[in-house]
Amino acid sequence: MSEDRIGLMDVVIAADNGDIGAMDDFIATVLGSEDLYENPGIAEKVDDYVRKLASSGRPEGLIYIGDSYIRGNVEDKDLEKAFEYFELAAEAGETFGYEIMAELLIKGNDLPVDYGKAYGYMKKSEDANDGKLRSDSGNYYMGEMYYFGLGVSKDWRKARKYYRRNIENHSYRGSDYYWKSCARLASIYENEGKESYRKAIDQMKRVVKKHTAGMSDDEVAETLGEY
Repeated sequence: MSEDRIGLMDVVIAADNGDIGAMDDFIATVLGSEDLYENPGIAEKVDDYVRKLASSGRPEGLIYIGDSYIRGNVEDKDLEKAFEYFELAAEAGETFGYEIMAELLIKGNDLPVDYGKAYGYMKKSEDANDGKLRSDSGNYYMGEMYYFGLGVSKDWRKARKYYRRNIENHSYRGSDYYWKSCARLASIYENEGKESYRKAIDQMKRVVKKHTAGMSDDEVAETLGEY
């Protein structure tokens, strides 16, 4: 048995003994691995812990239930229900729920696009957290709203702020949102023609090239997001 699986078993033991943090760690680990979630026993554990967290009013549990309504794994797919749980999570203190709602309304997957409402949810999260969004995805999509002028006036100065915050605060160099923010900043700097940013542009291009290796131009454009 691998060390990873042994470590996961230790987490399960702690979670079965009521350790909330262990439940959260187990759920996050499994949902981040398609192979693990394909195991029926492990999937059943996830479902059990998700429900326990949600029934205890833990905001992370409410987020997971909302996510399950989007994925259709624990519950049948139901976006209206997902929104209800994300809003409950936000009201319980985890305002990342607002940011997920905003992202769904921006992307419009199985939902009517509503940029104005999306911006309102982003501002709710920002206002509740001393002017900062809770997540790398929140910063990226707020940047996108200002970059393209979605529900707000187009403003590259404000877009830069969110992309840069994403890079500075969420520097997961293997993360989609890290390199996507680099790509957008490089685009802004080039279009503004600021020579002082030449090194930054070159560095960002290298990051984007690394994370888009093997993609066609159309695939790169699609994954960056076109609105």
